Amino acid sequence: MLRVLLQRLCWLLCLPVALYAQSPAEQSVQKQIDSWNERANASHTKNLDTTIFYAQKALALAQKKAYRAGEIEALRLLGTGYDLKGDLGKANEVLERAEQLAEKQGDKALLAKVYNNLGNLYFKKNTEIGLQYFFKSLALRRQAGDKKAISSSLLNIGSMYLRLKDTQNALQYYEESLQIKQELKDERGIGLLLGNIAGVYKEKKDLPKAQEYAQKAIAQHKKIKDESGEVYTLHLLGDIAIEEKKYAEALPHLHRAYSIAQKIKAKQQMATACDRLHKIYASMRNFEKAYEYSLAYKKISDSLVNESSIKQITQLEDKIKYEEKESELKNAQTKRLATQRFYTYTIGIVLFFVSIVAYIMYKSRQVQQKANNTLAKKNTEIQNQTEELRQINEELDKQTHQLATLNHTKDKLFAIVGHDLKSPINSLKGLLGLVMAQNVSPAEFVQLSAQLQQNVEHIHFTMNNLLHWANAQMQGIETIPQKTALYELAQENIDLFENIAQNKQITLQNLISPTAIVWADTDQINLVFRNLISNALKFTPKGGKISLQQQNGNDFYQISVTDTGIGISEEAQAKLFQPHTHLSTQGTAGEKGTGLGLLLCKDFVENNHGKIWVESQPKQGTTFHFTLPTFSL
Repeated sequence: MLRVLLQRLCWLLCLPVALYAQSPAEQSVQKQIDSWNERANASHTKNLDTTIFYAQKALALAQKKAYRAGEIEALRLLGTGYDLKGDLGKANEVLERAEQLAEKQGDKALLAKVYNNLGNLYFKKNTEIGLQYFFKSLALRRQAGDKKAISSSLLNIGSMYLRLKDTQNALQYYEESLQIKQELKDERGIGLLLGNIAGVYKEKKDLPKAQEYAQKAIAQHKKIKDESGEVYTLHLLGDIAIEEKKYAEALPHLHRAYSIAQKIKAKQQMATACDRLHKIYASMRNFEKAYEYSLAYKKISDSLVNESSIKQITQLEDKIKYEEKESELKNAQTKRLATQRFYTYTIGIVLFFVSIVAYIMYKSRQVQQKANNTLAKKNTEIQNQTEELRQINEELDKQTHQLATLNHTKDKLFAIVGHDLKSPINSLKGLLGLVMAQNVSPAEFVQLSAQLQQNVEHIHFTMNNLLHWANAQMQGIETIPQKTALYELAQENIDLFENIAQNKQITLQNLISPTAIVWADTDQINLVFRNLISNALKFTPKGGKISLQQQNGNDFYQISVTDTGIGISEEAQAKLFQPHTHLSTQGTAGEKGTGLGLLLCKDFVENNHGKIWVESQPKQGTTFHFTLPTFSL
C-alpha cells in the first residue's frame, strides 16, 4: 500500500516537469542549430550582419553540444558572410577550420560545399589555389552523382579559366555545364550558360559566334521572362557591336537594356547602359545625345551613392533595435529559467522528505546515510546552479552596458545629423530653388555655383567623417599598417584643398622630408591629414599661412600642422579630444563643423601607436602635433 502511494505521489510531483519540458524553448538542440544556420543562409543576399549573427549563434551552440555537422555548416556560412563583406582574412581563417573539421568528419557533401566556398574566396586573390579547390569540390560531387552540384562546379571552373584568359578550357567547362543544365531542364541556368559562352567567344574575338550565342541567350531569357538576364546579355550584344565599330547596331540593344533595367529598377544596369550610350553617341559625334546620357549616368550614379549612405545609416538603426529586442528576449529567458529552477528545487525537496519518511519505516540507519549523500549532491547542484546564475547576471550586465553605449552613440549620431547637416542642406536647397526658378542672372549664377560647390563639398566632407566615426563606434575599424610616405600623403591633401586655400589667400607649405617613412595605416593617416588641414583652413583668416613639417625621434616621427589662425582658448582645448562633448565652432569665413574630425584623428593616431596633442594661444595661431612609428626593415 505504501509503495503504491509513493508511486502516485512521485507521478503527481513530476507532472509539472514533464509539461514544462514540452515547451517550445526545450526543443531539440540540433533542430535549433539547423534553424539558425538556415536563417544565416537565407539572409546572405540581404543583410550580411544577420548572416554573421545567426552563424555565430549556431556555431557556439554546436561546439558546446558537439554537433559537428551543424558546426561545419555554421563555419561555412560565417566564412561566406566575412567573404561577401570584404573581410578576406577572417573568411579564410573560418573556412579553413570548416575544411579541417569536414575532412576529419568524413562528410563529403559538406566538404564539397566548403571547397566551393574556398574556391570563391581565392577567386578574388589567387586564381591557381581557387582553381584547385573548385576541382576538389567537383571530384567529390562527381562521386556523389549530384548533377545540380556538378553543374555548379563546372560553371565555377569555367569562370576561373575565363579570368585566366584560358578561353579553350573555359569553353569546355561551360559547355559541359550547359549540357547538364539542359538534362535537368534548368531554364534559368541554361540562359546564364548561353550568355557566358557568348562572353568566351567575344574574348576569343570570334564575334559572329559570340553574337550567335548571345541571341540564343536572349531568346532563353525571354522564354522564362528573366529580365535581369536579358539586360546582361543585351549589354553583351552592345559590346560586340561596339567592338566591330557597328555603333548603329549597338544602339537598339543598349536602348532596350536601359528600358528593361528602368522597368525592373536595376539602377546599376541603368548606369551601365547610360555610360555606353554616352560613349557611342560621342563616337558618332551626336554630342547632344552624348551629353543627355552623360547627365543620366551621373544622376543614376549619384543616386546609387546616396542609397548606399542611407542604407548604412538604416543598418545602424536596425542593429540598435535588434540588440534591444535581443536583450528583452534574454531577460524573458532568464525569468523562465528561474521558474523552472523553482519547480525543480521544490520537487527535489518534497521528494527528498518523502524518501526520508519512507526509508525510516524500513531501515533508519541506511535511510539516514542515503539522505546525507543525497543532501551533499543537492548542495553541489545548488552551488553549480548559483554559479551559473552569477555568470548569466554578469553577461546581462555586460550587454546592458554595451546597449547603453550604443544608445549614446545613436543619440549623438542623430544629433549631429539634425544639427550640423540641417543648415548646409537647407542652404543648398534654397540656392538650388533660385537656380531652378531662373531668378538669377548669368553673373549671379556663377557666384551661386561657387557657393553650391562649397556647400556640396562641406556636406560630402561631413558625411565622410560621420560615416567613419559611426563605423568605428558600432563595428570597430581594422588597422592595417604598411610602409607610408608622409610627404606624398601630405602633398595629396594640400592639392585637395588648394582651391579653398586660394579663395582665402592662404599659403600651404609642405616642409616634410621626402625620406620620412612611417609604419602606419595609410588610409587612416590620410584622414588625419585631411581633417587637420581642413581645420587649419577653417580657422585661419585671409593672408595666413599653414605649414606641415616633421621632426625625427629615435623610433618615431613627430608631425606638426601649424597655422597663423585665431588660436584656441585653454577651456576649448580641454574639450577637443573628449568623446562625450560636442564642440563645433564656425570658421573665419562662417564654415560649419561637426566636432567629429579631431575625435577621428585621436582614434586613428592611437590605433597606429601614436599620440596627438595641441599647442595654441588665442590670436597667436595653433599647432597640432602627432607621432607615428618609423618604418624599419
